[in-house]
Amino acid sequence: MTQTKKKELVTLNEKPLKSGGSSLYLNYTIDGVRHKEYLHMYIVVPKTKLERLQNEETMKTALALKAKRILELQNGQAGFDRQKHKDMLLTDYLLQRIDYYNQRNSKSYRQHLEKIVRWLNNWGGRMTLKGADKQQIISWCKFMKDGGLADTTIRGYFETLGSQFRAAVRDELIDVNPFDRMDKTEKPERVEVEREYLTMDELRKLSRTKIQSDQVRRAFLFSCFTGLRVSDIRNLDWGDIHNTEVGPQLAIRQVKTKGLVYLPLSNNAIGILPQIHPDRGKVFRLPDQATVNETVRHWVKRAKIQKHISFHCARHTYATLLLTSGVDLYTVSKLMGHKDISVTQIYARIIDQKKVDAVNAIPQL
Repeated sequence: MTQTKKKELVTLNEKPLKSGGSSLYLNYTIDGVRHKEYLHMYIVVPKTKLERLQNEETMKTALALKAKRILELQNGQAGFDRQKHKDMLLTDYLLQRIDYYNQRNSKSYRQHLEKIVRWLNNWGGRMTLKGADKQQIISWCKFMKDGGLADTTIRGYFETLGSQFRAAVRDELIDVNPFDRMDKTEKPERVEVEREYLTMDELRKLSRTKIQSDQVRRAFLFSCFTGLRVSDIRNLDWGDIHNTEVGPQLAIRQVKTKGLVYLPLSNNAIGILPQIHPDRGKVFRLPDQATVNETVRHWVKRAKIQKHISFHCARHTYATLLLTSGVDLYTVSKLMGHKDISVTQIYARIIDQKKVDAVNAIPQL
């Protein structure tokens, strides 16, 4: 007698990626509703023994999560999944996201979300993941404003919460991101803040200064000469660098904007990269963001540069270097990957102010 193979409660699947690797996700059904849970774990095309071992560890972790989901379904403990499509509180979903960032050692992002959860709890309104609407979001932002939070902080919390809703849409937990239904006048005002950057002289000084991590050093300087965000630096693969008729060039899809950017690499940028490298694989191996920023901060201090510099300031440095070298605003906006040239104009105003300061520094007759 032929036995019918019993259907698995939870299946582990791979979604092919353009890089040749794959993204892992789980499939299961609850109350007749099919769920696809992306694990944010990735299998790469192994080129080295280390990458093969990393793939094995990633698969072990994914299989452990699969086993956990099976137990939850068998024991009726998958309530968090049922609630995702019913009345799961937004704060409960964010707590799950905090656990996710904990597992990835993303300390700064985890702390940011913890503060958002506190402000949501203090607000007192009942916002669910699926039922959240723009009026609730506006009310929450007003509550933070009345509570004395700075406009820049409110805007930061607003954008971070929006990114969590985008993740929920991407993972097919909700159909619509309520932030997408808000027009510009309903969103917290984007406050222009002073953007710290390094001059060419300061970059020379910094490059000659010792640092704890050579990976952080190379990544930071590479960002200073390409303008790449740290998220793009982390994702950068050797396969993204191409030799063209006009010289080496990057072709990447930005993590933040999803926009495709073609970026010529200058001699400064090429000089930072090791000359011998594999055809595929990550160009940089960086620790968590909090450690990266702490390493940069100590490095700048050791170089005796009196500025508050984080890794993101490398992007500001790239923009100001281009503008001070006479590159026009439109070209800078394209090199930076800005969708709106008004964002690039912020850097132009910085340069204009520096010109005014320089003129005023001339002694009076």
